[in-house]
Amino acid sequence: MNKIFLKIKNQLKIFNDFFKINPHRQWSFLLSMFFVLVSIVILFSLYLLYEIKNEKIFQIKIVKHEKGTLLKDDLLEKITDLYKVKAEKEEEINKNQPIYSDPSF
Repeated sequence: MNKIFLKIKNQLKIFNDFFKINPHRQWSFLLSMFFVLVSIVILFSLYLLYEIKNEKIFQIKIVKHEKGTLLKDDLLEKITDLYKVKAEKEEEINKNQPIYSDPSF
């Protein structure tokens, strides 16, 4: 039983030694973690570049669709017909000047 407790105690000492202040080991750990992180980011960016270059991701699909008209065709025809009628009446009046009697006589 004592051997088991000694093993556990030794394991805890190793674990406890890891958290003791040792600037050299902590800076080397930070430097190595930074290097690993930067390497992962560079590899991921190269992967994204490769995927974009081969048109597998981030592609814009162009969807062709007809533009809808903003005007109602039947109302537009009705208004153009009204203007045509007014233009015809104006031409008729310009060609045949009406004869007015002078009321002062």
